[in-house]
Amino acid sequence: MFRYKIVVSFLVILFFSACSKQNKVNVDIAARVFINKLIIEDIYRNQPDSIKIKENKLFKKYHITKQDFINTISSYKSDREQWDVFFKKAKKYLDSLRALHPLR
Repeated sequence: MFRYKIVVSFLVILFFSACSKQNKVNVDIAARVFINKLIIEDIYRNQPDSIKIKENKLFKKYHITKQDFINTISSYKSDREQWDVFFKKAKKYLDSLRALHPLR
């Protein structure tokens, strides 16, 4: 009986720790997804179905879920240093896109 309680306790702890664990997206990937998501929202601003389709493709491309992305951005917003790192990487990625595709 004692052994049964230990096993059940262990499984309960394991279950709750797995449920509360949030997958954090790598900061470089998060920055790229963030910028690409903004571009998608701008290009397809009057086409919500197209936005959804393009965003789903974007998340698949980077092998992340929308919820993982949202959780990651939320965690960055609550940590000033992490937000600064994220923002600098996002700006650097945006600048590289501008260099590849200058506005006419």
